[in-house]
Amino acid sequence: MMSERLWNQMNSLKNEFANIKHQIAPGLKFSNNSNDIEFLNQFPFHTEESVIACEKLLQTDNDIKEKFKHFLHSIGGVDAKSHIRRILNKLFSNKFAINCSWTGRAFEKNMSKYKIQNLQIIAVMKCVIKNDHQLYSESSFENDVQSWFRTAKTRFDREQ
Repeated sequence: MMSERLWNQMNSLKNEFANIKHQIAPGLKFSNNSNDIEFLNQFPFHTEESVIACEKLLQTDNDIKEKFKHFLHSIGGVDAKSHIRRILNKLFSNKFAINCSWTGRAFEKNMSKYKIQNLQIIAVMKCVIKNDHQLYSESSFENDVQSWFRTAKTRFDREQ
C-alpha cells in the first residue's frame, strides 16, 4: 500500500518535471539524441580541432545548424553586446580564445593566431544577433567580437 502510493507520487513528479522542462526551454530544439548531446558537450571549445569538427557539422547538417541557431538565440542578453559576450563565453574557453583573433594576426612577429573571421560559427552568430537586435550594425558586431577575443588573456588570468 505504502509502496504503491510512493510509486504514484514518483510518477506524478516525473510527469511534472517533464512538463516544466518543456516550458523552460521550448526553443532549444535539441533532444536527448546522442548526436545532439555530443554536439552540445563540445562547448566551450578548447582546441582548433574541436572548432573544425563543429564547422564541418554546421556546413553539412542543416538540422544541426538550425538547432545551433536556436541554442545561440536562447542564450540571450539585455542588448546585442551582452548577447555576443554571453554567446562567446559559452562557445570558447578563455584559454583557447587567447590563441584566436579576428584576422589571425598576432602582435609578435613570426606568430599567428587562429582566424575566426570566416568561421561558420561566427556567421551563424551574426545572423542570430542581427535577427534579435535589428538596429545593431555589422561594424559594431565585428568590434565587439574582436574586443572579446582581445581581452581573453585578462579573463584567463583572473580565472587562475
